[in-house]
Amino acid sequence: MEHVGVIAFDRQSDIAFLHLGRHVQASLERAACKMGLMDEEGALDSNVIIQLLSPLLRSFDAMLGLQQQYESLRTASGMEVCFSKEGDHVHLVLSVAGGESGPRPGVYLRLFNSLVRLHFGFCRHLLKPSSLAERNATWTQLVDELSMWMRLRERRQAFLVEAVEYLELNAYVRRSCAELVSLCVSWLRQKGDSGLAHVLLVVDTKPAVIYSNRGNSQLSAEEVLLVLCLLCVCVSPQETSSFSQDVSPMELRSDSDRFDSPDEAPLDTDSEYFSPRSTPFSTPRLSRARREAGSLRTLLHTADADESSLDPHEDAFRSTRDDDAAPVCFERRIFLRAPGGGLMPCLARFIQLVRGISLIAVVEHSRSDLATQWCTCFQQVEAVATGDDRVRRGKAMQASFRGLFSLGRMLGGGVERSLSPVATAWNGLLKSGFDEWLEGSDDSARVQNALDHLQQVLSRAAGHVLVSDSEAYASLQSDVFQAMRQRVQHSLHDVANFLFTKARRNVVITFYLRSFPSLLHFVYVDRHAHRLIAPDLASDGHVSATGVLKDKVWLQLAWAQRRVSAGHVQSCHWDGDYCYCHVLRFEDSGGNLLPAPGKMATKEEWPVGVVGSDFYRRVCHGTFPYAPAESVLCHELLCVFVGAVSLPYALEQTHRLATTLWESAAERELEQHVSLK
Repeated sequence: MEHVGVIAFDRQSDIAFLHLGRHVQASLERAACKMGLMDEEGALDSNVIIQLLSPLLRSFDAMLGLQQQYESLRTASGMEVCFSKEGDHVHLVLSVAGGESGPRPGVYLRLFNSLVRLHFGFCRHLLKPSSLAERNATWTQLVDELSMWMRLRERRQAFLVEAVEYLELNAYVRRSCAELVSLCVSWLRQKGDSGLAHVLLVVDTKPAVIYSNRGNSQLSAEEVLLVLCLLCVCVSPQETSSFSQDVSPMELRSDSDRFDSPDEAPLDTDSEYFSPRSTPFSTPRLSRARREAGSLRTLLHTADADESSLDPHEDAFRSTRDDDAAPVCFERRIFLRAPGGGLMPCLARFIQLVRGISLIAVVEHSRSDLATQWCTCFQQVEAVATGDDRVRRGKAMQASFRGLFSLGRMLGGGVERSLSPVATAWNGLLKSGFDEWLEGSDDSARVQNALDHLQQVLSRAAGHVLVSDSEAYASLQSDVFQAMRQRVQHSLHDVANFLFTKARRNVVITFYLRSFPSLLHFVYVDRHAHRLIAPDLASDGHVSATGVLKDKVWLQLAWAQRRVSAGHVQSCHWDGDYCYCHVLRFEDSGGNLLPAPGKMATKEEWPVGVVGSDFYRRVCHGTFPYAPAESVLCHELLCVFVGAVSLPYALEQTHRLATTLWESAAERELEQHVSLK
């Protein structure tokens, strides 16, 4: 992030968050010296930054008032600035020349908006705590999460295409994982975590099982990806995970999807073993002892172990015993979508069961009714202040505030006292002529100021009642999680090593070579469920066939996103020894293929992705404007072929593979739903 800077301004145009990369800081220092705002030997402080960027903020607010908001601009020196209005905050991302090889600044902006929403919800003032130590800790945490996400984008296809990659497990292992999650849920509820909303069993960065309480909304793909990023920051701050070194040992070819139990799968035979580095025409063979030693050394960091003494069932838990002094559980306050809309404050517990296998338990706020009502009031104040249809929105807001004050009186104590300034601000709004303004009065200045004040008071009161309440969640000591980890190790004992191998070889390309000759790699994304199916590309960083293919795939995925952003449904081209084909397929809810136009109704430079954006939903709505909402499903597929094939052949094979993957993905989703029902 040396070429990127992220700045957030509050309603007073004061800096609420600041992170400047080295090159961005140098560029701003040169501009400040040229304008006479600082000496060449001076230091760039917040006052200088505000003076430098205040013209940009004023022009942005002016265009926003004219409903002609611009999203980005580029200076003559090559600096690109992206803007976003988030409530009463304005977020800026600055990118200087030299960062073209990395993600576009719009990607940083979308990610920063999503992280702020995840951590602070509608309590955005908590982004800048009054204490300097707390402020540094908060800002450092956000910078670490931004950096971790960008590192994951470079190593994991799921984070690059912004879709969730689930472990493809057979029925036996899936049932064992579900029983393990059920055991953990029972243990945590027994110890006082009665408000469990979601539990995720994660291997590497791939969810194996996701449990959601019936009364809660299912986690969206955006929330799952963000929570996985937090897991990597908490459990492994120096690495993305225990697999992050991307070492490529000779490993077992995984054919487990064809068998109902590990006992039926040929895990211990010496038949066929494929290396990620090897081509389909070169298949090195290893002895069983050498395979187990190499795999365990990579996955469990046992590089100094004696190969002859390795026991795969014993070494799977060696790292856990060695890390007994390390924290067992990490906690983060987050906001997730509530069932009835809005945001719900929650507590996420990240529990490391075995190095590489973690459990994420999300506990909702004990006063969920109050939190939901509070969030509804805040959203309706924003809607009345910025939207149309004042009468309908105003009446709905009045009803919501009456319900909030009624809940406060019912709960009493500290909640009722915290609502006292909110009630004062509400009465001030009514006295400012709010009812007359709803009917069409032109005296909007007083009402707008009263609405802004009410919104600010409501946010600050929520910070005390909902976010900083220490009694909202059960207080569990580390020995509780240590005991739970020891209790579930017996359940993990039978499947841990299989999960390790499966996490690295989730989908194998050799399985598709007979039906699709000349296919080297594919990336399939169900853009309705935001689910990824793709062979793993593990690279050790050295020059190898897998490393070259990984670099090609990353470049072509960026090329495909630019083509989609420009509105192209399918694209094919040759590049050296490779042929690339990218298609978007649209279907109705019954699975019938819809005829796509030659070019989609998109807007240039739209951010492609699901994190902080509804790009594919807008594409479906813009391309099929008369279709009912959520009735058009989008599927995306990028295929890499050897360069000797023709473009018509590559396009025909890509569409045939898309149909095959769609059918297999639907079957897996149905099986997973039935097993967890």
